Amino acid sequence: MLALLLALLVQDRPVLPAPDDDGTRTRAAPAEGEEIVVRGNRDMGRFRTGPIDGSRWAEKPLRPEVKLPGGGQAAVRAEQRDVGGVSVPAAMVTLKIPLGRKLKK
Repeated sequence: MLALLLALLVQDRPVLPAPDDDGTRTRAAPAEGEEIVVRGNRDMGRFRTGPIDGSRWAEKPLRPEVKLPGGGQAAVRAEQRDVGGVSVPAAMVTLKIPLGRKLKK
């Protein structure tokens, strides 16, 4: 067991850079008489998403409508109706027909 412990201690391990010397921060040597100005935005809120508008992603209601010849329109929808004190589903068909005017071309 001691040999295993020594083998683990002796084996070559990769040398990791120090946290302040990780190679991502590089800078050029300043020229004579020039000043280096470093600016940054430390606001971490810039990476956060704002509130999401739920109405934008809400499922739109299905409204099947059909255009009829002559400018009319037909639509089908479902409603809840009260019949004799009991609530029952009902299918409604709506027809919109233009009366008393010229046809659209």
